[in-house]
Amino acid sequence: MNTSATGLNTAGKALTDPLTTGRLPAGAESTVESAIQSAKAAVRSQFATMGMAGSTEEQKALQNIEVQAVNQRFQIAQAMAQTG
Repeated sequence: MNTSATGLNTAGKALTDPLTTGRLPAGAESTVESAIQSAKAAVRSQFATMGMAGSTEEQKALQNIEVQAVNQRFQIAQAMAQTG
C-alpha cells in the first residue's frame, strides 16, 4: 500500500508542480513556444507589410504575445493541477 501511495504522490506532484514552479513539462512548453514564435512571425510580417517594422505599435503587439503566453502557461498548469 505504501508503494501505491508513493506512486500517487509522485503523479500528483507532477500535475501540480507547474503551478508552484511556473515551469511546464517539456512537451507543453514546446507547444507554447511554437505558438509564440508563430504569432510573432505573423505580427512582424503584418507590420512589415504596412511599412511599420520596428514601430512602437509592433513592439507593443510583440509584448502582448508574451503576456498571452504567460496566461496560456498558467491555464495549462491550472488544467494539469485540476486533472489530479
